Amino acid sequence: MTRGHLYWVSLTLLVGAGCFQPTPLDVGTGTTSGASTEALDGSSAAASGQTSSLGTGETSSTSDAGPTSSAGDGPDSSTGDDLSSGDGSTGSVGVCGDAVINIGEDCDNGTANADDAACTTQCAVAACGDGLLYAGVEACDDGPANANTAACTSSCAVASCGDGFVHAGVEACDAGGIAGSFCDASCSVIAEQYGYTGAVQSVVVPAWATRVRVNAYGAQGGSAYCCDDTIQDDGGLGGYAAGTIDLVAGDTLYVFVGGQGVAQGEGGFNGGGAGGQWGAGGGGASDVRIGGDELANRVLVAGGGGGGNCGCPDHGIGGAGGGLSGDPGLGFQGYPPGDGGTQDGGGLGGSPGAAGVAGVGGGTTTDPYHIGGGGGGFYGGGGGYAAGGGGGSSYIALAADAETIAGAWFGSGHVSIVPMP
Repeated sequence: MTRGHLYWVSLTLLVGAGCFQPTPLDVGTGTTSGASTEALDGSSAAASGQTSSLGTGETSSTSDAGPTSSAGDGPDSSTGDDLSSGDGSTGSVGVCGDAVINIGEDCDNGTANADDAACTTQCAVAACGDGLLYAGVEACDDGPANANTAACTSSCAVASCGDGFVHAGVEACDAGGIAGSFCDASCSVIAEQYGYTGAVQSVVVPAWATRVRVNAYGAQGGSAYCCDDTIQDDGGLGGYAAGTIDLVAGDTLYVFVGGQGVAQGEGGFNGGGAGGQWGAGGGGASDVRIGGDELANRVLVAGGGGGGNCGCPDHGIGGAGGGLSGDPGLGFQGYPPGDGGTQDGGGLGGSPGAAGVAGVGGGTTTDPYHIGGGGGGFYGGGGGYAAGGGGGSSYIALAADAETIAGAWFGSGHVSIVPMP
């Protein structure tokens, strides 16, 4: 056996007996590296893996399964990632009331959440119609039952007279306090009254109305001048017509109220025929028009009375406004009065008085002294010569529950209108 062989045998015996420890290599960095012990066959005793320890507290291990790392001041990949974004919100669902607006929440005021607050207990923003009463903001909230015709309106206000909405079953009307709106301060329907003005009067029907009830009175014929410088009350009375008219909500009605005829000549507003020096003008008709203010737009007419005729001696009195037909005038001295208007045409004139036409009574032609003017109407009455003029006819054919009466009104005409739901 050689000396070299003896050295390796001795070294092997010492290591096996635990008498020899390899000296670590200290490189001054706090790093140690396990020394490899070479086996007799030249293989590494640490073939199953190496470990290193760094002075910073970091260790690394490499094995056949792959590297692993562990750092005292870094993340531990074995615990999973932290999902916090750092901006106060999380990707998790969360809980309503945690003061964080989580997925699926509109708001979250934490312990301030309440069903009468801005953010409800369900983390929804308070809104009119959600069925929850938002304190200090809403006066009521009946949820889907909110309606402008209900006790709680669509704006979450308690229904009240004067708010402009008709509370079904409680109010008959509600015009928001607007004058001339067919509704009084207690939200009850009232008739609007229209007197003589000498001009057309337009009326807008309330949005809730589908019909109107009209009561119309034609004007009386004029009173004639007598030779003794007196004026005789001899004009024919105005007629009456009433009925219910269908319409569209928001329609405009054009109201014409007849004027009384004038002594010694002028006929009344809305169709009265002119009279002469000893006669008087006929009374104007009163009517209501829809869709325009022309004669063709009339839906109800009350005829005017014929003008009287005096002179010296008394010559006659005017015929009454209709009725479906106006009454003829009367003559006391054997002269021809005017005939009343009808549903088909104007009344004939007592020559030289003129015949009536649609809407207008007959007046003078060649004689400026002795004519009593015919009354206005659906068709006007004829002018009377040295006698009374004929009355104009009324018209109710387009109305329901209609009626008409001849000779029912003194003085200038009148119209009343009541809207109906």
